[in-house]
Amino acid sequence: LGHRPLRKYTREEISALVMLEHRRDDPPEEEKKSSLEIVKEMTADALERQDSGMTLQKALPLADDITHDEQLVVAGVLKTAKMHVKDAMTSMEDVVSVSLDAQLDFNTVSSIVASGFSRIPVHCPKDDPEDRTDLRGFFLVKRLVTLKGTNTIPEEPSDDTDEDSPF
Repeated sequence: LGHRPLRKYTREEISALVMLEHRRDDPPEEEKKSSLEIVKEMTADALERQDSGMTLQKALPLADDITHDEQLVVAGVLKTAKMHVKDAMTSMEDVVSVSLDAQLDFNTVSSIVASGFSRIPVHCPKDDPEDRTDLRGFFLVKRLVTLKGTNTIPEEPSDDTDEDSPF
């Protein structure tokens, strides 16, 4: 009897509710582990509410059915609240870069494409050819892979924003 106060959910609880509401018939093993770990970390209070019939649909009554993609987006957004920039960045040891004086031959272009990165830094080696700290620009890989064999690639990045330039 009486009025029940609104329940505020933590990020972990919302993420767990989303995962529990929209399980696939046979989810990947890493999803099984992550949802179980999240449920174990939930407070006893949240578990009690869940057992009493509290679901995400009741918590968000205006929401339509949530798709699997939306579930992944919600989980990703909730995880980013606790992330630092360094967690999302690629360390310099793992960055694929190209020297300003490198020849863009088949092997170089193949390694750029195989790296999987969308932007490849262009560095200018000073005294040490392994020094990649003096960055001069970057390749947009999608522009690089669309170049035809007859196109010429400039030796240095230009300052103008030519649409056909890979820089």
